[in-house]
Amino acid sequence: MDQPAQRTDEVPLPRAGQVLMRTLPAALTLVIGIPGLALWGLDENGDARADWFLLLPGLLVPAALLLHRLTKAPRPALSPDTELAPLKWDLAIAAESGRLPPRSPAQAAAALACWQVEKTVLVGAAAVGATITWTTRAVWLWLVLAALCAAATVVAGRQARHGWAYLHATHSTGRPTPSGAVSAISAANQQTTAVPVPTAGQVLVRTLPEAAVMVIGLPLVVRFVLDENGETRTPWWPVPLLALAGLVMLVDRYAQAPRPRYDQRVGEAQWKPAFAAAAKTGVLPEYPEVRVAVGVVACQNIEGVVTGVAMVVAVALSALAAPGFPWLGALGALVILTVINAVRAPRAWAYLRALHTIEPTGCGPAAPHPWVAWSHEQAPALPDQGRGRLGRPAATRRRQPPAAPGSPAAGTPPSTPATVSRHRGPTRAPRPRRCRGAR
Repeated sequence: MDQPAQRTDEVPLPRAGQVLMRTLPAALTLVIGIPGLALWGLDENGDARADWFLLLPGLLVPAALLLHRLTKAPRPALSPDTELAPLKWDLAIAAESGRLPPRSPAQAAAALACWQVEKTVLVGAAAVGATITWTTRAVWLWLVLAALCAAATVVAGRQARHGWAYLHATHSTGRPTPSGAVSAISAANQQTTAVPVPTAGQVLVRTLPEAAVMVIGLPLVVRFVLDENGETRTPWWPVPLLALAGLVMLVDRYAQAPRPRYDQRVGEAQWKPAFAAAAKTGVLPEYPEVRVAVGVVACQNIEGVVTGVAMVVAVALSALAAPGFPWLGALGALVILTVINAVRAPRAWAYLRALHTIEPTGCGPAAPHPWVAWSHEQAPALPDQGRGRLGRPAATRRRQPPAAPGSPAAGTPPSTPATVSRHRGPTRAPRPRRCRGAR
């Protein structure tokens, strides 16, 4: 065992409370430092009292991160090459079942859980500091910053809940027990395989309501908050923009085509080569989990193209409503992203078409193993002699004498040699056994 791996195994896993307490110094630095700098360097109108004041917030965040690095709870190191999707799946299982999943890399998963808890605390501290600054210096920029930090805290908090449960399960159970994770794994598998993958046409049609809201809503909001010169008409301009974003997310949630849940156990190293191979050869992936994961990614690619085109049209109409605003940068970035998604769209469309051409549901069983397929091809066809009391052909109720090894009727591949014993030479076929009552 090399020295880094030995050092990783020797570091104990911290408790959730230890991670939280060790993050408080850096969080208090952000909560106190952001309002303190604003009160000292900004006047009542929100203008900087000195030109070099803008350098101080840029130094406050690195100082808080450095303090956090010095005071954080010791934990195993997380390698940069570690794939995070399986680790997040393990954290979700621990949050649902209350126990560690079987065969879970406890060291790497615990390091990720610690980082999720710390990230939530630090971003939440930045949101509190920006809110206090907005109450003391009534500048709308601080309100927008506080709203963005609060939204990021909510998103990170959902992941931190999984990390907290994983750390709690690590110290409450002596070792991983598979009993608690069976229900979570079964529920996830059922949710993955019960819902079929939608067709490409269904994905396209279900994305049109969201695109219509973007194309109609953004020019109306721009017309309301900006004049022809690009100046804001009202200080409440962030409110309609946030309302439009919420409406788009709501429409996307309820109008999106139903699809299976993306299996977090399938990483990019599995579905990316399968996607590329399916696009070139037209052969679907062998395993159902990978097949469904590629189908979900294909749906996202098609939705990205439709959404990108809608955003380009919406920004172009907004530029006509407020010509004085610099729309060129946003329009260029949207065009580049839309072109990138459009290049991937034909491959996604072809995959969904092949998926529903071969399997109507998109979630059928995997292709049989080559040995199983060969055995079915080589099996001799039985004549139609009617069915007996057991519901199978009458000829099959009597045992037939086995054929010699290596013959075509024996059911073994022609390339398989006969079994040779070390002392007795070639093995002989056993004598046929006569059934009772047979004449």
